[in-house]
Amino acid sequence: MRPLPFVLLTLALLGLAACGSGGGPTKATALIVSPLTPGPGLHVSQVDFQFPKGQLPFSTWGRLWIDPAQLMQRTGVAGGVLNVALDDRWVIVNLPLMPPTEPAYAVYFDLGLAQPTPLKLVSLHVKHSNRGVGRIDEHMDQPDLWPIDRWIYDAEGISPVIDPGPPPLTMRVADRVRADLEPSGWTQMVTNEQCAHMQCMTMAMANALEYLDDMGVVSIPHTHTAGLLGDATLVGQLDTLSGRWAASRDNGGGLWFTPLVDGTFQYLSDNGLTGTLAQRHQDDGYGTPPGQSLPAGDYAFAGSTTQDDGASVTFDWILDRIRGGSGVIVVFSYDSGGGHAVRITGAGRNEDGDPWVRYSHDARQTNSDASDTRGLENVVIELTDTDGDGRLNFGSPSREVEFAWAHR
Repeated sequence: MRPLPFVLLTLALLGLAACGSGGGPTKATALIVSPLTPGPGLHVSQVDFQFPKGQLPFSTWGRLWIDPAQLMQRTGVAGGVLNVALDDRWVIVNLPLMPPTEPAYAVYFDLGLAQPTPLKLVSLHVKHSNRGVGRIDEHMDQPDLWPIDRWIYDAEGISPVIDPGPPPLTMRVADRVRADLEPSGWTQMVTNEQCAHMQCMTMAMANALEYLDDMGVVSIPHTHTAGLLGDATLVGQLDTLSGRWAASRDNGGGLWFTPLVDGTFQYLSDNGLTGTLAQRHQDDGYGTPPGQSLPAGDYAFAGSTTQDDGASVTFDWILDRIRGGSGVIVVFSYDSGGGHAVRITGAGRNEDGDPWVRYSHDARQTNSDASDTRGLENVVIELTDTDGDGRLNFGSPSREVEFAWAHR
């Protein structure tokens, strides 16, 4: 029996509400805040960026890994809200926790370091509550010392990254936020495979097509496993038809937007799938020389057409696609150059109305992982225009959303 094309998750703080039934907390619900100490369900890491052209060991980026099922066993609550603070900074604000049926995921945050410093312990206030809090300083007491290890990150795919940029923004512990709205969201089944060096564009597309195959929307004839240019895997076929260069899994080139679209449409044509899916996109990408980004307007190739839904990516467009069961990929750029492609596997809003998405990708693309078994992760980020330039930032002010593409 196949799972449903998408799963509605109303992230009610006292458990799941039925599809479309509302439910969840109200303003009259008594706030219950409990500290969480180091233990099952939570793990803290310091991010070590190992881009070939821009290394930043012992960065100020932190990573909190969350296992919803283990957290429920500890708290007795399916879901709830998580807050994390340093002594002076509120670094994870009213994060709605996924239900225990969802896979583990990561949230990145600012460790507050003035310069790169290797850490073995970090002092954190970690609070679990049944609903959001308006101010974190009202619930802070003595912090706990959390063991912290290293998480290697080298995900890139369009061109080399020089500098990962600053971590997600923080707030002062005394800042007040709105925390009285109903959090909600939709998630999809995760499909995610190990990525070769700079293979994220074709792998994100392969992950999206495999999701649609698993949902019974389309029948993909090639196996979705780790693969490479020239082989019979789904991602290998997309590599070949998109013209992505690769000498090995450890040594490959990135891919721009038009070649990805052309290669995907050619794959559909070669396998008798033209017309089985409708495609639409927002934004046209970026890149030089000309021809790397899509021209404005609808774009057609090999019998398929992707509909142009706007000059910039919007959260509501992504949310509508996820709710409708589309396979969605997003490409973001780093301010220092380069970019990365991921598959979106969830979207929603938290209690202050801010939008979030969950994405799935490989944070270690073979060149830092000889065994090619590590790095797969699901990540929850806030998706807002944090730098005020009118374009969405992908969880950090240094990451700009450049392109979103949906298939259904």
